[in-house]
Order: sequence, then C-alpha cells, then structure tokens
Amino acid sequence: WKYGSNRDFLTFVYNLGVRNLNAGNPTKAREIFKLLLKLNPSDEQDVSEILVDTLFELKDYDSIIEVAENYDKDRNPSMIFNEILSLYIIGKLDKATALISNLNSENMRVYLQLEKENSFFQDEAHKYVPFNSLQNKFLYYWENFGEYWSSAEGALEFLKSNVPTDIFEIPEKDGDSD
Repeated sequence: WKYGSNRDFLTFVYNLGVRNLNAGNPTKAREIFKLLLKLNPSDEQDVSEILVDTLFELKDYDSIIEVAENYDKDRNPSMIFNEILSLYIIGKLDKATALISNLNSENMRVYLQLEKENSFFQDEAHKYVPFNSLQNKFLYYWENFGEYWSSAEGALEFLKSNVPTDIFEIPEKDGDSD
C-alpha cells in the first residue's frame, strides 16, 4: 500500500473478496482476504476487520483468535472483543475473563457504546466500510458484530458481568460522537 502503484491492484483484490462474500462464498472470500493481508501486512485497507467478520460467518473461532492476537489493538480497540467472544464460544472462559479484566480506556469506549445504545443494529449501512474512515468506530463495532454477540447464548451477560465495576464515563473525543 505504501507504494502508490500497488493500490489499484490491492483495491481490486479487496473488491474481489467482498464480491465473493456478498455472493455467498465466504470460504473463497476468506482466502482472498488472507492473501491480501500477506500482500499488505500493514493493513491500511482494514482487511482484518472484514476477515474477522467472514470468519464469524464460517464459525472459525480459532482463526479469529489468531487474527486478533496478531492485530495492533491500539489501531482498532474493538478487535479485542472479537477475541473475547471467540474464546467464550469455544469455552475458554478463563482466557476471555482475563482479556476483559485488562481492557484499556479505548476498549472501554467500545464497551460503553454497547451500554449507551442498549441494543444492536441490523442495518447494513456500514458493512465493509474501511474502519479508519468512520466517525464513530465504537458504534460501528456493535452494528457489525453485535449479531454474533446476540446469537452466542449468554455472551453479552458474560461480558457485562466481567467488566470491572469501577468503570467511569469516558469523555467522547472529537469525531466519535453520533
């Protein structure tokens, strides 16, 4: 991506992955997105986000954990929630609880958006939008991944019951408001 001459090709590969995903072929989309991450490991296109969504559709929770563990969590504070949910689903509750107990202030902004909205959105308006182009990245997470939390019985309750109770309201930064 850092070489301008590669951007058209990388954009083409990204769009090919999205087309496969939209055409109901998440297995092929997964392979394309993994290839794209090899071609562009700095991930300026936010392929990791759409790859994780694809992996949730495929119920490939071990791969979600792998992506989340290798992802720069400072760049996208919501990625840790994908890891927590995957650990919950495969029954590794101790590891999920440990991650929850170590949430930082940016992670808590994602969590507080859940509390603020008190519901999930099934609107597809933000689906497959590059994460770095969004104004409210915290709301985006719940709009796009909330369905997976809702469908995993007891997952939301598990998350809420393990988030530290001494949370304070974290002030909004410019560009994060609705």
